[in-house]
Amino acid sequence: MCESGDEVLSDVHIHIPPSSRLSNGGHATTRFYFEIPTSKNQPNASLTLPKVHVCGKQILESKHQGALDNDDDDDDESVTMTTVDEDGDMVVVRKRMGQKERNVIVINHAMATTLSDVGLQVWQGCLLLCDFLLTHREMFKGRVVLELGSGVGLCSTVMAMTASHVFATDIGTSVLELCQRNITHNYHYLMGHSDENQERVEVQVRELDWFQSTKSSDHPGPFQWSKKDIEKLGEVTVIIAADVVYDDDLTDAFFNTLIRLMSSGKDKTAFIALEKRLNFTIEDLNVTCKAYDHFQLHINRLVSSQDVKYCVEQLPVNFPQCFQYCRTEQLLVSQPGCRLSDGLVANSAC
Repeated sequence: MCESGDEVLSDVHIHIPPSSRLSNGGHATTRFYFEIPTSKNQPNASLTLPKVHVCGKQILESKHQGALDNDDDDDDESVTMTTVDEDGDMVVVRKRMGQKERNVIVINHAMATTLSDVGLQVWQGCLLLCDFLLTHREMFKGRVVLELGSGVGLCSTVMAMTASHVFATDIGTSVLELCQRNITHNYHYLMGHSDENQERVEVQVRELDWFQSTKSSDHPGPFQWSKKDIEKLGEVTVIIAADVVYDDDLTDAFFNTLIRLMSSGKDKTAFIALEKRLNFTIEDLNVTCKAYDHFQLHINRLVSSQDVKYCVEQLPVNFPQCFQYCRTEQLLVSQPGCRLSDGLVANSAC
């Protein structure tokens, strides 16, 4: 088990190496390339997900590179295998000089951090949730969305491509400032992907401490909630969160916050994505995931709640992979009146 002072490192960059350029704060910059599913491959809002085969890493990377290197808007299937010359050597497809890069989100982030600062990194569950958001764009079109634990802002940035208003929330000045910089840096690019008839989307970075209630202020700081923000919060119909389950106390506070938010304003659906991190423990003499077990306890309490009826569903992770990373069986998505990306979704209006 990881102690609070130990450094932890996301394995996202095993597959997507960060650039060699570091900022003054020692942060890396990573270009996250992605594909937007075509309408014929996009599931509808009723969540009748298609059976999509998740390609192996070699084929997946070939399709990913092809989407970036072709000027034509051909189908993704145009590059699905390695091409070789007459001698059997692999032909490397290179980008043409002067070609404009498309479908890339540039994120500034930390590499290794202590457990208390993991929000400064990018994690696998975040990329899984981004896949889900891109695949189900019609479901989120025009919605007011709140993200819990936004970290560096990647999920909120993707959500801004379809939603009308996004609250990206977290705690800590360093995390909030980094989140704001990333969202600002990518904002104009993402607006180019939004619907032509969509009004200008607003993305607000706000501080939300799960151990305290949201409070308005007549003289708010850059990340504090104004009275106008609190009113807009009542219009939220979608809550998202990715990789926020790793500490039992935080998980307790997360569900307290989630229930409080879902119990006010409009009916809401939450989508939560997470990765089950397995460890061998001497206590159990077995490979377990204590943090996920604690998470499931809260889910079971939601299902058995007598005050509010929650519908909880674990979603199949068979939607198209839009970002480049390694999908594993430990990545899940769920829904309780709200939806979770570890295989869980919960709804307060079932």
